[in-house]
Amino acid sequence: RNDRAIRAAASWYQTHVPHLALTLLTDDRANLALAEQASLRALTVMQWAQEQTEVPELVDLVANATDVADEEGVDAGRAKKRQAIYQAHLPEKELQEGMRRGELHQGTLRTNRFNPSRAAVSTHTFPQAILIQDHVDMNRAVDGDRVVVRVLPEEQWGGD
Repeated sequence: RNDRAIRAAASWYQTHVPHLALTLLTDDRANLALAEQASLRALTVMQWAQEQTEVPELVDLVANATDVADEEGVDAGRAKKRQAIYQAHLPEKELQEGMRRGELHQGTLRTNRFNPSRAAVSTHTFPQAILIQDHVDMNRAVDGDRVVVRVLPEEQWGGD
């Protein structure tokens, strides 16, 4: 119902404001097909991001949602099952025990202003700032958040 209303609104704008370059963004395969049948320009969010050539890093920031078949093998049009990108947060009790044992370290996340996929966490319990080299490893944290981190074995540390 909402998708139909959005397509109707897009169609109205296309008719009444013809000089407006209108693009309907949706990751729903059925909605894409219906929009194209209604002569609306429709793209997935990833397709739209790929078109934005003046901001190529935008593609890296868009989650790549793909349609997945349901249990019966029928494609329902929406991405019903998606693989989790981020690990679940640890329970408070596990965090406290890990910090007490020295396996986990609490500090403030500071992202690199030139590369937001990199960050560092300074703690009172580890001798140097702990480098985080991937937004997935930041696990939804943003600059200034208090975080608890686990230091990887040295053989897993990045090269730079």
